[in-house]
Amino acid sequence: MVLGDGGWAARVAGRNDRARELLKKAIDLDANYWPAHRDLGIAYVRSGDIKAGVTELQLARRLDSNPSILEELGAAYAAWGKND
Repeated sequence: MVLGDGGWAARVAGRNDRARELLKKAIDLDANYWPAHRDLGIAYVRSGDIKAGVTELQLARRLDSNPSILEELGAAYAAWGKND
């Protein structure tokens, strides 16, 4: 999905506001597109909104079992101070 790819590119470039904007649009078009939820979660975490990031990452995990989701979810929990 082009919006998802654009959101990923913006996130990698450190443009988390733009990433969130594009990834939300991608999710509006396909709520089951797990990469957009994963990347939106990462963008939230990198912007300091860890709770919103964890919520998106958990949703991505429910949609798919890709190991990259677990990796990012673990990092988000650690950033949140939830090491258990």
